[in-house]
Amino acid sequence: MTDGAIIRNYLDSNGTVLLADDFGSGNSLLEELNVSARFAGKPLADLYAYSKNPSFPLVSGFSHSPLSDNVSVVILDHPSFLDIRDSRQVTILASSSPFSFIDVQGNGKPAQNESVNSYPVIAYAHVGAGSLVLIADASMFINEMIGLYDNTRLFANVVKAGGSSLVFDIAHLANAPLTGMRLMMKNSLDGLIRFAQASIYLQVLIVVLVVAVSLPFQLVRQAKRRKVTVTFYT
Repeated sequence: MTDGAIIRNYLDSNGTVLLADDFGSGNSLLEELNVSARFAGKPLADLYAYSKNPSFPLVSGFSHSPLSDNVSVVILDHPSFLDIRDSRQVTILASSSPFSFIDVQGNGKPAQNESVNSYPVIAYAHVGAGSLVLIADASMFINEMIGLYDNTRLFANVVKAGGSSLVFDIAHLANAPLTGMRLMMKNSLDGLIRFAQASIYLQVLIVVLVVAVSLPFQLVRQAKRRKVTVTFYT
C-alpha cells in the first residue's frame, strides 16, 4: 500500500494530517490525494514583515477558523508558499504580507522587475471525513522556532483539531543543506563517545582486577598475622 493510500484511509477515518513542507516531495502526496494545491518549491522572503532577516517572514491576518484561535502572528523559517489551484476545495488560512517576494537569488532582495505580492502559506482542505493542514514551511515547529510568536498556539490548535488522531507527516521532506555532513559528524562523535566510554570501562575493569588479584594476598598476610583461616569461594 502506498503512502497516499495509507494517509487517505486515515483521513477517511476522520483523521487530521499536518503536512509541513517547503522544498521536499510533499507534492507527490498532494497529487495522490487529489488535493488542488501544491508547494511552490521556491523560497519566499518578505521586505517588511520579518524577524532577523527577510527569510524569516512574519505572518498575520489569519482567517477565522478553529486552527487560528488566539493566533495573531507566526514566524516562518526560510519558507516556500502554496499554489492554490482550486479555492473551492482548499481554504487559505494565512498569507504573507503584500511586501513578500520570491527570493530567487537567495540574497533577501527581490530581483530586478520581480513582483512583490502576498502569497498563501497556510491552508487546509477536507479530504474524506478528515482534514489536511498544509504549511509551506518544514521548520516552523522545530525547537528553535516553536516557542516564538504564536507558533506554539498554532501547533496546539492543529493538535486539538485532530483530537487523539493526528499525524505529523515528515516522511516527504527533503534533507536540509549539509544534512549528510552533520550526520557524518554526529556518527563520528558518537563513535568517539563510545570509545571513551569503553576506555573508561576498561580502566575500571583493570583496577577491579588489580584489586581482586591483590586482595587475597593481603587477606592471607593479615590472616597469618592474626592466625585466622581464610577460605575463598569461587
